[in-house]
Amino acid sequence: MAVFVFMSSVKELSSTAALLVVVALGVSYLLARGLLIPFYRSQNVRRIFEAKDANSYWIESLPIPVLVLAVLFAFYAIAMHVPLFFNGVFPLFGIWLSDIQGVVALDISIAGLAFLTLGLLRRRAWAWWGSVGYFGLLTFSSVATLVQSSLSEILSVLRLLPTEAGILEGVPLQGARLAALIGIPLIVTLGVIVVSRRYFDRQV
Repeated sequence: MAVFVFMSSVKELSSTAALLVVVALGVSYLLARGLLIPFYRSQNVRRIFEAKDANSYWIESLPIPVLVLAVLFAFYAIAMHVPLFFNGVFPLFGIWLSDIQGVVALDISIAGLAFLTLGLLRRRAWAWWGSVGYFGLLTFSSVATLVQSSLSEILSVLRLLPTEAGILEGVPLQGARLAALIGIPLIVTLGVIVVSRRYFDRQV
């Protein structure tokens, strides 16, 4: 994610260079995943951890996709605290909320995410459906707002200091780039939620 932010903020970045970086990131992710997951699932690693602590915990019974969702939700809950320091900005279906309205929207979003996370850890079907609706609406709301927002408009809503605004004014983060930067992680998260469907089928 940090690499995508850096790439999007570079003023002189060719399409070829961007494509090469994306391909390199994808290959490195697949290689790291292919090497690390079998390693940590190996019997030798399991025996080492069991020698240190032979107790079993409830979290060990949860499927990997459910744990991944819980970690992702925790990340989003933390990330949603950041706009509170920037005038409480919140994208709402084409408009920007700020000040007290934005803070309230962020608080509701964070509380809703925490509630859904508790339901997911208990593998409740309502939590899965709620997560689909939550991230579906969040993705649409964020992309719809960002795709029609210029950088200058966003900076004005953020109410940054003149020095900070001056540094960011020349950064080509606007329109489709902004929508992609925020929308892609949200769409990927929504995809992970959809894939985890079978782990919640039999829960009430």
